[in-house]
Amino acid sequence: MFPIPSGNLIPAGKVRCSNRLK
Repeated sequence: MFPIPSGNLIPAGKVRCSNRLK
């Protein structure tokens, strides 16, 4: 839900964020 910065703390969030951006 949060931007890439949040992905740093949560790997799973990073993948979800990346998928949403793509």
